[in-house]
Amino acid sequence: MSALAIFAILFLIVFIAGTLAGIFLIVCWASRREDKKKTIKGAPPGNGASGARYLTGVGRRGSTRDPAAEHADLDASPGRGQNR
Repeated sequence: MSALAIFAILFLIVFIAGTLAGIFLIVCWASRREDKKKTIKGAPPGNGASGARYLTGVGRRGSTRDPAAEHADLDASPGRGQNR
């Protein structure tokens, strides 16, 4: 293996590790900020907190759409639910 290939592999490893460490630090910082401001029930205080909520799944409970529920009324009769 040439020196250039080893350098490229090491550069890639360091780049990926730095990216993951940066994401981890931003999520930790945003989580701490929300704990201090006690804003977990309301809107996120910034873009970092919004991204951290997305990555950790906070605030997304029950937000998944049920495709079967969207089309449930297609088979219903036209007079359903009406007193005629």
